[in-house]
Amino acid sequence: MEHTMNAVKNNKQVNARTIEGLLLNPNGDVVDGGDKFGKPNSQLGDILSVRQILNLLPLRLDDRADYAIEKNDTESYRSGGIVLLCLISYENDYSFNTDNVRYKFQFKRVTMTEFKALEPIYSVPIQRRVTRNRHGVRIMFLQTGRIGKFDFQLLLLTFVSGLGLMAVATVIVDLLATQVLPEKEMYSEYKFQVTEDFSDARKKMEMNQTPHVTAPTV
Repeated sequence: MEHTMNAVKNNKQVNARTIEGLLLNPNGDVVDGGDKFGKPNSQLGDILSVRQILNLLPLRLDDRADYAIEKNDTESYRSGGIVLLCLISYENDYSFNTDNVRYKFQFKRVTMTEFKALEPIYSVPIQRRVTRNRHGVRIMFLQTGRIGKFDFQLLLLTFVSGLGLMAVATVIVDLLATQVLPEKEMYSEYKFQVTEDFSDARKKMEMNQTPHVTAPTV
């Protein structure tokens, strides 16, 4: 499997041969993909056998198909076919260096879905027709991802928004503590410090600064 990622806004394009890859099971846990999967600088691309993919799910082709159970039939996945979805996601936010890009493979089974391919074959001259009814494993690929880069303007906007939310949270907590909670009087006593009247203090300061004039003696 060979695949390429192209991020238009970031002007970044990478090929799977040059970056690291991870293989995930349906629960999102990282599993070993073998020596031929996810290795950087590979010349062959990613190689996974059908057995490896089925063991990840886990699934056996000879198991009774879920769509056959609904029809009260005994058809297996090998007979009726099966559809698998391969999700390929790219990311570069797992480290501080945004130039490092990696991808993840995750396989999932499309439930209640069989796969078959009808191929009509005509003889020359056209006198008869043979229709091949093929059933097997169909794998559909879906590429997605999240590629980012540092943006100072976005950082500044996030920082200012955080300061605003912190101020709002402070006001709400103060109102709850001093007006709503049962211990509001105690909280108010510790929150606010009662001082003396500053008008009296100013008068004392003015009296201390007023010069005393004494009459001359003869």
